[in-house]
Amino acid sequence: MHGDIAGLFSDPPKCYIHRQGSFITSYFPPRVSGNEYAFFPFPPIDLGIGNPGVGGAEIIVMFEDTPQARALMEYLVTTEAQQLWVEQGGFISTNQRVSMDQYPDDLARYLATAVLEIDVFRFDGSELMPPEVGMGSFHRGLLEYIAGYNLELILEEIEISAADTYE
Repeated sequence: MHGDIAGLFSDPPKCYIHRQGSFITSYFPPRVSGNEYAFFPFPPIDLGIGNPGVGGAEIIVMFEDTPQARALMEYLVTTEAQQLWVEQGGFISTNQRVSMDQYPDDLARYLATAVLEIDVFRFDGSELMPPEVGMGSFHRGLLEYIAGYNLELILEEIEISAADTYE
């Protein structure tokens, strides 16, 4: 099981709320059903900017511009291709023509609806960082900060990690 979520499913639970993306359900133990957990959008800090969303995204990149590569890229953004992805679960399409009926369960439909209602989207800071930092020192630093560790030392460690990554 994904280490970050083990506390949700321990007996007794070690945590009841965990900030995570919709993909996390693929790491849940097989015995866990959609009746045992729920999601809710992170509430807005400033109502003046609308309904915010923070997350990640899959990005399609073409390394060589060939007719075949261009045809694949054009197909992947079609409603048909997006529907195939959502039917498998663990994927939310921003294509508004994808029917909510294509999602595999009520929870997936709820998540897709929440994404489509976002007014402002920003990438999670760790998504924009090299993996050694975003999923390494930055991720560790967030957990250490929540646990009450010294913020200056945490930031220094993240900076050192980032500098080492770019050398």
